[in-house]
Amino acid sequence: MIATAQLLYFRSAYADFVTNDYSADREFRIANIAKSATELDASLIVIGDDWSSVVAYYAQRKSFALSNWAPVSLWQRILATPQKFLGDRRLGGVVYCADMAPHEAERQKLVSEFVSGRPVLGEAGGCQFLAPNKK
Repeated sequence: MIATAQLLYFRSAYADFVTNDYSADREFRIANIAKSATELDASLIVIGDDWSSVVAYYAQRKSFALSNWAPVSLWQRILATPQKFLGDRRLGGVVYCADMAPHEAERQKLVSEFVSGRPVLGEAGGCQFLAPNKK
């Protein structure tokens, strides 16, 4: 009875995650773009995926995903000196999903200044993969 109940629970709660095809999801696609455009020892900054590890996992790169709820002072420090938060892995690029990025004026200004001038190296579903350096 317990085994049957556990199987039914697994089927209702988790089976879709195991059996669905996520290859068309934008996070999966932008992660693959980042993976193919960066070296294995590079790292990523992710803005607009609210602290999710999906991009980092599929890109197989050390990543720092900024959470929308983190204090503005932390956003300022991270975006001013991102390398300081990435350790020994140099910044390989920025994943930027504008529709999911913070919409508060102060954070928007920080993000806009950080991403402006960076060439777009790839796009997927509203997310952009940006060069690590500005032109």
